[in-house]
Amino acid sequence: MLWTACRRRAPVLVCLVVCVYGTLLPGSAAGQEFRLELVHRGQNTILASYPMQPDQEFVLHYIHSSDHTPVAARFKATAQGGIVLVEERFAWYGAGLAFHAQSDIDTSREWTAVRMHRDMDPFFLRVGRVADHALHIGNRSIALRDLAPGGTSLWIRLRPRGEPRHE
Repeated sequence: MLWTACRRRAPVLVCLVVCVYGTLLPGSAAGQEFRLELVHRGQNTILASYPMQPDQEFVLHYIHSSDHTPVAARFKATAQGGIVLVEERFAWYGAGLAFHAQSDIDTSREWTAVRMHRDMDPFFLRVGRVADHALHIGNRSIALRDLAPGGTSLWIRLRPRGEPRHE
């Protein structure tokens, strides 16, 4: 009788075991947590690290180097551990800002919003001397000039939480 009951439910049990086991495997996207790391490229050292969840967003605010107007770039952590540029907002269009036919562009407000889905792996950034870069994660604001002097080349990356560091 027990054998008959188990045979009838075997497909359900197998599916349940596979699903539960799959979420526990290393590298599985389900339940994965990351660290957003700011790495000094020249020294290959981690200057700062912040917890990040899949689909969590962060924003990089800065002043455009030649136009001296504010820009906000919104990024998202992917479930696979990548970084995607989701949107750029700016008050005045300047050189180097995203503005192309494949983007969804909204000019109806005082800020122009260019929505996109641009993979940013790897994501390199030079700390600006004029730009006054500030990274916003949730309610936390990080001034990049407090981490490294202007001109320093950074690598902004996601790494699985608990992954050993190979600096």
